[in-house]
Amino acid sequence: MTNKEQFHCVGCGGTLTSMDAEVVFVTGFYRVIHPLGLCKACFIQSQENEQQRDALVADFTRSYNAEHLLVAYS
Repeated sequence: MTNKEQFHCVGCGGTLTSMDAEVVFVTGFYRVIHPLGLCKACFIQSQENEQQRDALVADFTRSYNAEHLLVAYS
């Protein structure tokens, strides 16, 4: 039996109304009381974290390319 009016946010751990959901996961479980998902606040936070991680990777890639490493250790 599922409860379509509420979901459990895996980001903050809260049980919130479906109106607060940004993403609700399709988990494949057939006996779920509250679907799993991300609330709007946790979804925004996860997107910001992803953008910060991507920026760090891009900076690292620009700073340390293969030619730089070959010259530095030759």
